[in-house]
Amino acid sequence: MSVSGSRNFISWVMILLLPLSPVAADTGSAILHSEGGVWLNGTEISGSTAVFPGDSVETKPGFVANLDAEGSSVLIQGESIVKFQGDSLTLEHGSVSVGTSALMSVHVDCIEVKTRFQWAYAVRRH
Repeated sequence: MSVSGSRNFISWVMILLLPLSPVAADTGSAILHSEGGVWLNGTEISGSTAVFPGDSVETKPGFVANLDAEGSSVLIQGESIVKFQGDSLTLEHGSVSVGTSALMSVHVDCIEVKTRFQWAYAVRRH
């Protein structure tokens, strides 16, 4: 086998054996941090856990949660219910504070708070 043939063979083997995960699309996940009093999809969590689009986060009175997504940080205040949607949140009850250098929006009923620049904002729903 010539050098050129060996190089082609090795290249194809590497292509087939290396995982495709580095080139896969972003899943839109985030990390949720809490010290108790926080429920993720109806199950109490403590510490840190992954959150995916469609997940629901609920904080009990006196507890807060921090949600870290790519380019955004969200403080979920006590007595809040939030649905995570990847690059947006749906606030069902309570309040959130968002600091972002990426696109992170918050939906409350038919109102959407959206920014494309580095901003910090708070949204409250009674």
